[in-house]
Amino acid sequence: MLSLPFLNLKKSKDLENSFLGITFDSLRVNVVYFEISSDELNPIVQVKCIISRFIGEKVENLFKEYSDDAALIETLRVILTELSEKFPDVSNQVIFGLSADKCIDLMSIVSLENSVRRRFTEEQVAELDEQAYKNASFRAQDALATQTGDMESDLDLVTSVDVFKKLDGIVTRDPIGLEGEKLEQAWFGSFVRRADLERFKQIAKKLNLKILTVSSLNYAFYTCLTQHDPKYSNCIVVNLDNDLTQVSAAFGGSIVGSRFINIGLVSVLNEISSRLGLYPDEALEVLEKYRQGTLDSSLAQGVQKIIYRFFVIWSKALGEVFSDFSGIKTFSSNVVLVGPGFDLPDLHMFTSSEPWFKSIPFKAPPNFEKGLASDKITKVSDLTGKASLSAWSLPISLSGVYVRMKDTS
Repeated sequence: MLSLPFLNLKKSKDLENSFLGITFDSLRVNVVYFEISSDELNPIVQVKCIISRFIGEKVENLFKEYSDDAALIETLRVILTELSEKFPDVSNQVIFGLSADKCIDLMSIVSLENSVRRRFTEEQVAELDEQAYKNASFRAQDALATQTGDMESDLDLVTSVDVFKKLDGIVTRDPIGLEGEKLEQAWFGSFVRRADLERFKQIAKKLNLKILTVSSLNYAFYTCLTQHDPKYSNCIVVNLDNDLTQVSAAFGGSIVGSRFINIGLVSVLNEISSRLGLYPDEALEVLEKYRQGTLDSSLAQGVQKIIYRFFVIWSKALGEVFSDFSGIKTFSSNVVLVGPGFDLPDLHMFTSSEPWFKSIPFKAPPNFEKGLASDKITKVSDLTGKASLSAWSLPISLSGVYVRMKDTS
């Protein structure tokens, strides 16, 4: 068993300005090492190191009950040991970033009315908060059953944001003591299966890591977007990841809901592996050379055909995802493309130019843009040079989660 020398080092205050961001799926385990500058007036987050490792084989349903986490834990051991050799004082504080199959994001809108115009009390506001939570919790359980077929698991709230409160249609920060007839609240929440949270704790315990929090990756990235430019208050985020594709719709400065399909870049890798007779890691190497434009031309033609066939199937499924958003009549024309799939020039080009989206009710012809951390996440200094890849935009956005935690602590 590999040792982790950094795990016995000093913790707490000496490491409060550094942390690890960990994300993973059935293909890869990713660890990002962040440090925050000591300038409290203008803190800059430095991405000191990014290490990614191929798990070794595709592990189906990694987070289902009774699954074996041995491959995940051992891969993390290798990464953390390598990281500690480069940075002996690296933190053991960690934020886990969650993809759509492990986290449900939604917005709840609730209201209450006075029978006559009078001041709203603290008890009424607390009642509205409770109503927003219960409404969201019920809808999250329904989403879990609909999207995964899981009707048994309990869900826990991991992120909550009071998006706005309106008193008689006017936004107010604190309605307590103000006169009015109708009080409305928009509330955002992220929910995670309790069993998954327990598994995170067990993984962290075996590696002697201290969990600071867990966060929806899509929420973390969207928050960075809106801080970068208010135009992203209304937008669509499409994340083409390894295992899945997630679509999140945002209006008025909050994600109102997310949907996903179990179609991702792994499908391309499996096809390359099958057609070319390659092991999974070899197929991954071929695809990376194709992305870089260094693959042999005869092989490149075959890979290009595989990618286009994938796009035809994927885009049809993606169109169906949009139809699953109930209550949304039109979608924002700001479409941000993120995830490792869009680092492939072909998939970015096909998505932006092919007419797959003609039946989707966008408010205007959609404008597709890549969501790169290098130009969408403010106050982050990437020392690794990897922020120009879409694959790393969501993991890097975990920096914003940590900064907000410090601001509210």
